[in-house]
Amino acid sequence: MSSVTQLGYIGFKVTCPEKWEQFGTQFLGLTLGQRFETGAFTLRMDNRISRLTITPGDKDDLDFVGWEVATQSDLNAIRGRLEARGIEV
Repeated sequence: MSSVTQLGYIGFKVTCPEKWEQFGTQFLGLTLGQRFETGAFTLRMDNRISRLTITPGDKDDLDFVGWEVATQSDLNAIRGRLEARGIEV
């Protein structure tokens, strides 16, 4: 059965992005990646462009998740299972 190998990235909409930046850089030890005109920013922990994306919003909530798989066929199979459950991919 096809499976996810690891979490690739995650994004949050938040009401206090400045507190998330402080938490990410000072407590978690991540580095600031990119800043966007919208007020969004990314946080890095390795050689990837970003692992966390923080976007200003009206409430604190999960915005998106990116999972990694081993092969294209695994990706296609997982996509099919998600779409069969009505989840937009």
